[in-house]
Amino acid sequence: MQILGSRRGVYVTVGVGVIAVVAAGTFAVNQVFGRPAVDAPTPAPDSATNEPRPVISFDPGVGDVTDLRVVLDGEDVTADAMRTPDDKIMLVPETPLAEGDHQVSVQLASNNLIEDSASRAWAFSVDTKAPPIEVTAPMQNAWISNETVRITGTTEPGGQVLIGWEGGKKRVRAGARGKWSAQPDLPEGAVQLEITATDKAGNSTSTSRRVRVDSIAPELGLNAPGAKSKLTDTDILEVSGAVPKDPPEHLVYGVTVNGKKWTEVAGIEASDTASTLELYGFDPEPTLSLDGRRFTLTSDPLPQGENTVVVWVRDRAGNLAKVKREVFVDTTSEFGDNDMVRGAVGADVTQLQERLKEAGTYKGKTTEKFDKKTEGAVRSYQKRQRLPINGQIDEATRSALVGEIIVDLGDRRLTLIRDNKPVKTYPVAIGTAAHPSPLGSYTITTKQVDPTWNPPDSPWAEGLGPIPPGPGNPLGTRWIGTSAPAIGIHGTYDSGSIGSAASHGCIRMHIPDVEELYESVALGMEVTFQS
Repeated sequence: MQILGSRRGVYVTVGVGVIAVVAAGTFAVNQVFGRPAVDAPTPAPDSATNEPRPVISFDPGVGDVTDLRVVLDGEDVTADAMRTPDDKIMLVPETPLAEGDHQVSVQLASNNLIEDSASRAWAFSVDTKAPPIEVTAPMQNAWISNETVRITGTTEPGGQVLIGWEGGKKRVRAGARGKWSAQPDLPEGAVQLEITATDKAGNSTSTSRRVRVDSIAPELGLNAPGAKSKLTDTDILEVSGAVPKDPPEHLVYGVTVNGKKWTEVAGIEASDTASTLELYGFDPEPTLSLDGRRFTLTSDPLPQGENTVVVWVRDRAGNLAKVKREVFVDTTSEFGDNDMVRGAVGADVTQLQERLKEAGTYKGKTTEKFDKKTEGAVRSYQKRQRLPINGQIDEATRSALVGEIIVDLGDRRLTLIRDNKPVKTYPVAIGTAAHPSPLGSYTITTKQVDPTWNPPDSPWAEGLGPIPPGPGNPLGTRWIGTSAPAIGIHGTYDSGSIGSAASHGCIRMHIPDVEELYESVALGMEVTFQS
């Protein structure tokens, strides 16, 4: 017919061909991009979940799935799988999964001509336990002197830690061993920290820590001692001043002398008990008195000589305020009972120089001045005696220089020890069986030339009166008193008693011997009575 050869017939034929080509192309595209897959699996591979019955799902990539097989921990759970509205496949385990690792494997097929099957296996873990959280620093209620505060602790390895406070927060992650640290800038004053650790599965544990940030040092006003102070009547230093802005209970007051801490006491109110002071680690001696923000502090005895004194206050955060003063001390003319430093003057310095001469470290004339030369001699002496070398007459050096006396009651002999070695031994008389000499260690407390004998408060001396110096005096020409009650070392005109048990407890010596010993002993010297 005419129509087959008409132009319209050509159009119809061409149109049908075009449609066929388009349809074929669409089919090919659908086959390429509609291949089966196991995409977007949940729980994600190598992840953790805190759900004991987690939703297990994946995207198959195609709508028509054949031969689906889902295996969970070796068990076929295909029957539990279902389609979701968004064309995913999902299932929920019938029973809660155990804590720990779990395995999922999926196999599926479709009618895709290019690729008709897909498979995938992955693992996840179930973790329903909250992670541990420990804050190792700072301590609860700690006072901190820096606004940048180092906070450290431990939690589950790899866990995330959130530190929050009013107006800010900081996130950090724990390392492989569970340790974490952060250095946030905190505001001045009391700060409440909320610290939360979250593990891989989303479990979390929280704790809190309260700290106080105080980066401002106290303000210290010092009234005494004044500049270039001099002590001639007492070596006890009275310190007074005020700290106008800090509460006394927040402070520690102290004195440092020549670089060494001399006195330290907490600023606790007078109404607080001794146990409260001990709780803060301080000796509850009444060396500090408070009147509002004003304070008076009594230091330990200062060494003879020129002292650099630093009066300081420290708040609980460790901020320090201090004032330096130079204090000269010259309160004694007797060497042996006091520490000494460079700058000391007087007869006690002469005695020190004489002792250093005897020890072989000081040469030349004595000067009554503890000068650079004397300091050098002290250092040499300390080196020889294996003492701490500081050029000062401290307790250890003074003890070695002054020496000690050992009274052997069994042998009835007295030995003078100097520079840690015996110098001389003397025969003595000791107490009778009725009035024995004491045992133990004591110190020399008094020295008298030509003493007057005063009867002790004892039955044997009842009715007796004082005896002035002279041949009839039972103390002879010298008295060396000790800290043992009514016991001393003295001379006697009864030479025949030496070597026997004849006294009322004292140690008797020949007159020349006790006069010689007298020149070698000093106040504070140790006396040991041994059997």
